[in-house]
Amino acid sequence: MVETGLVYRTPGLYHLVLWGLYRGRPRDRFAAVRQEVERGDTVVDLCAGTSLLYEALAGVAGRYQAFDLNERFVAALCRQGIEAECRDVRTMEIPPADVVTMCSALYHFHPHCLEMLARMRASARKKVVVVEPVRNNANSPVPCWGAFARWASRVGDNPVDFHFTPDSLGLLLEQVPGRKRLELICGGRDARLVLEN
Repeated sequence: MVETGLVYRTPGLYHLVLWGLYRGRPRDRFAAVRQEVERGDTVVDLCAGTSLLYEALAGVAGRYQAFDLNERFVAALCRQGIEAECRDVRTMEIPPADVVTMCSALYHFHPHCLEMLARMRASARKKVVVVEPVRNNANSPVPCWGAFARWASRVGDNPVDFHFTPDSLGLLLEQVPGRKRLELICGGRDARLVLEN
């Protein structure tokens, strides 16, 4: 079983952390994804986490497939009857879908984010939708707090030292070809990146 930081130990703890970070409105970020999904669209959700996106897409999406490296999260999704598999998104073949999504995980692929986005786009018939935090506790100027946030949000043995800011995500987007959109959501805490095919 892959080692994780405290944030990803259990679905309940993850939801509690999101509730605190988003001041009781963690579902707003998943509603921002739902706005990009048309009725009947098939969705592949990479680094899916818990069922919050699945719940946001209820009654809209057609087939929903979730992939995550966290065995605890995947087991919880399967217990809810959600089609989920424990896979390493870095190496797996991404199944084709109308929409390929990723929420709060692109930073884990640094410095290979461009390659990850290209792989997602190659599997998306319509679009890629990424919601990424750009105002992070991990970037805190208070050294101890930032270090703790990076440790608590790790996947694997080491903390992730890179997290996006609005500027660094904008610079990444400049290198992505084709039609694309970037906008701040959730009071500026997150950004929604859409790559259209």
